[in-house]
Amino acid sequence: MEAVASYLDTPLPRTTLANGDVPIGSDTVIRVRDGGFLVNFPGPPGTHATVNAGDILDGRGGYSEDLEGKILFIGVSDPSAADMVQTPFTGSGLMAGVEFHASAASTILNGAQITTTPRYQVLLIVILMVLVAVALGRLVSPALGALGAVIAAIALLAAWSSAFSAMDYALPVAGPLAALIAGYAVAITDRVRVEQSNMLQARTMLTRYLPDSVVKVMLKDNEAAQLGAKRAEVTILFADIRGFTAVSEKLEPELVVGILNEYLSVMTEIIFNNGGTIDKFEGDAILAVFGAPQRHEDDPQRAVRTALEMRDHLKGLQSSWREITQANLEIGIGINSGAVMVGNIGSGRRMDYTVIGDAVNLAARLQDLTKEHNAPILISGEVASKLNGIATRFIGETQIRGRENSVDLYEVLEHQDAATLSAVH
Repeated sequence: MEAVASYLDTPLPRTTLANGDVPIGSDTVIRVRDGGFLVNFPGPPGTHATVNAGDILDGRGGYSEDLEGKILFIGVSDPSAADMVQTPFTGSGLMAGVEFHASAASTILNGAQITTTPRYQVLLIVILMVLVAVALGRLVSPALGALGAVIAAIALLAAWSSAFSAMDYALPVAGPLAALIAGYAVAITDRVRVEQSNMLQARTMLTRYLPDSVVKVMLKDNEAAQLGAKRAEVTILFADIRGFTAVSEKLEPELVVGILNEYLSVMTEIIFNNGGTIDKFEGDAILAVFGAPQRHEDDPQRAVRTALEMRDHLKGLQSSWREITQANLEIGIGINSGAVMVGNIGSGRRMDYTVIGDAVNLAARLQDLTKEHNAPILISGEVASKLNGIATRFIGETQIRGRENSVDLYEVLEHQDAATLSAVH
């Protein structure tokens, strides 16, 4: 400041201000912050002309005319003197302290003083970056969020570079950039945590209705959770315990619930193990679907195999139930294949994954006919035509109440070897 004031032939105020404006003459004002001001370096070390002091004192080199009318800083430039300072030009090495003073004087004389952003504005920019980061991390897809964060960082750096180059205005960059990165990291981490928690809850809920393999398919398919249904070829299994209503009337509710829970738990595992989906429980009745949401080429075969296993496992349960129920409970199962509408049906607030169609109604009618024909498992001709290795008995064409066309009715007997199948079928 003394050198510039002397060069401008104007007095320098004797009072040094920690914060404020220091006037030098009528045209030059130095903006002081925290006892100093920022130096706007005109270039890397060596930008200012350097001459040997001995040459000037001895009159060598003809420097007198070159130095006329200029500010001359006298100091040590030898690195061994340890008067070396860092500059923004890190790749160009350290700058001699004497040239640092020359750069400071150049900043004042050229009107290139750096304007800084007030602290309250820095705080506002940091808050804005945090809000942008949170929005990008939580409100858009991860790919778009990451791209948006990169664009925001580039925009921040571009604004800083443009403002400094055009107006010597130093926008804050480190704090807002750190806020952007940290805010996005926290937001995306929290988003992953929430989504994993939701995924776990969805998986827990779905595994009560579907096998694990089917749940994995549904969780990967975003459309699977949307309201709506689509047409599909499926096989429907409808199972019911014969006479359970009459038996339950004689038992305490706690006993009825205990029997039902045991029965439904065993049957659920059998259905899931064969790749089926439980549509619903209606008391002791079970409606299961094979072919939705995951389709297999042998869905009819899987459904019939499930029915045989359900019948066999019920025999094991009867021994523990007989003392309680004083009755021999039997199961009736009807199976049919056909086209249905399958999907999420209901409202935006409450929906069920279910199947609707005539094929479902026919499976229920076949289950009703098991009592009439004293056959535990009845299937339609549509199912029987697709079986392999399972013995069946043709009962005949049967007229189903509420249907115009008759149905070929078959009773499922046992698993059968291919050699004896033709003799029974």
